[in-house]
Formats: sequence, C-alpha cells, structure tokens
Amino acid sequence: MSLIQSLSPEFRQCCEALATEQRSLLRVRAFEPLAVDTLAAKLGATLFRLGRLPNLEPEQVTLLLVAMNGQERL
Repeated sequence: MSLIQSLSPEFRQCCEALATEQRSLLRVRAFEPLAVDTLAAKLGATLFRLGRLPNLEPEQVTLLLVAMNGQERL
C-alpha cells in the first residue's frame, strides 16, 4: 500500500482542499505543474537540499537518498 493510500479519506480530502486553495491563490490550474520554490515562497518556507541540511552526517544523507529512491514519488 502506498503512503497516500494509507491515509484516511478525510485527511486526503482536507489536503486536496488546501492544495486547491493554494493553487488558486497562485493562479496555477490543477493540471499545471506547481513549482515547489513558488509554493515555498508563498508559504514563507525555507527549502534545503538534502546535502545541505544543518547537522546532517554524510552517512545519514546517503541513507535518506537510498530510502527516497525506493519510494514512489508523490
């Protein structure tokens, strides 16, 4: 079972509503790609590349990269 399928329908509906609202505010249609840097700027979030996370050991970066490659993309 994928991560998304394991979430409750109520939670998925809430997330979908929030995504629709943010896309509307950014004037991005549902079928258009949403650039993560655009959304992050709108939300005031700071994005870090995996290799630049503060206090993250190189071994931890490797483990995370291996884990990410085994997961489906959302």
